[in-house]
Amino acid sequence: MSMQKIYPRDPDGKYFTGIPCKRGHLSKRYATGACIECVTRPEETDRRRMHYHRIKKDPKWIAKRRDRLDVTRKRLLPVPTRPDPGFCECCGKPPSGKFKHLALDHDHVSNKFRGWLCNGCNRAIGILGTPSMA
Repeated sequence: MSMQKIYPRDPDGKYFTGIPCKRGHLSKRYATGACIECVTRPEETDRRRMHYHRIKKDPKWIAKRRDRLDVTRKRLLPVPTRPDPGFCECCGKPPSGKFKHLALDHDHVSNKFRGWLCNGCNRAIGILGTPSMA
């Protein structure tokens, strides 16, 4: 079993290994082993993430994205034929626990609305298959 090298540490816990990090920085490291330059200059480490954060502030980008999402939602979600009754149409219990709302159950092939289900019944149908709902 090889022994790990012990490097002298600063009073704040940082140390210098003399070995570059995976991005080529030759700087001190935190006690966790993370390179200080990688942590303090994230724009160099992940340009795509920074580009996304920069463009998501652009009003044109936001409007285009919102329109695209609205079209997708309208196309994917079925329209309920009846309002939420406040209880599960499969087991008859009101929603409880951390899921306070009923799920909109629909056929994934025809995208037709089938009923309102509690979280337990919705998960059971997803695992076991579609029951014959009256």
